[in-house]
Amino acid sequence: MYTNDDRFHVMHADNADNWDLQIKYVQKRDAGSYECQVAMGTGIASHYYNLDVIVPTARILGREEYHIGKGSTINLICVIENGSSSTRNVVWVHNGIPIYNIKNNKKDDPSPIMVTTEVIQPDNTIQSRLFIRGASPSALGNYTCTAPYTEPDTVNVYVSEEGDNIAAIQRHGTSSSASCVLIMHIVLPMIVLQRIFKFV
Repeated sequence: MYTNDDRFHVMHADNADNWDLQIKYVQKRDAGSYECQVAMGTGIASHYYNLDVIVPTARILGREEYHIGKGSTINLICVIENGSSSTRNVVWVHNGIPIYNIKNNKKDDPSPIMVTTEVIQPDNTIQSRLFIRGASPSALGNYTCTAPYTEPDTVNVYVSEEGDNIAAIQRHGTSSSASCVLIMHIVLPMIVLQRIFKFV
């Protein structure tokens, strides 16, 4: 074994014919071809092994960029496939600062910031949702979904003071489920108002 990486160990029991290569804390860069060589009287015998490393990847549903108005709702969904028990510890980060749930003591009043994570059977897909109610200009920035041993994903959110939500979203398309969530929070109140005005 020719490496200075102490994650690699060759294991061999006395009087045993097996030589095992152990790799601790496997990383993506460990993927590739490995060769086992045995010195024999007639030369060197080799056997090759190929190691594939599956890296869980976080994916925030929707577009890479959202434009919303002040006071609107931010509803982001992150999905992680090929995960393990450690990848269930999903963390949302806003401009480099972790986001935590904010408790609301008011009865029947949802918290302004809420993070929920669940495991979806049968393939153990991990889904985490970030919900921010009444977004202020301070909500502007990038939002990252990450978990241990997982490649993160990031989206950018822009908050408009004018509140021109519908025009901003229409300019950037609505090809995702997350985008539709943002539109519903904006369009439905306008439909109700139109109906009220018609009957008045």
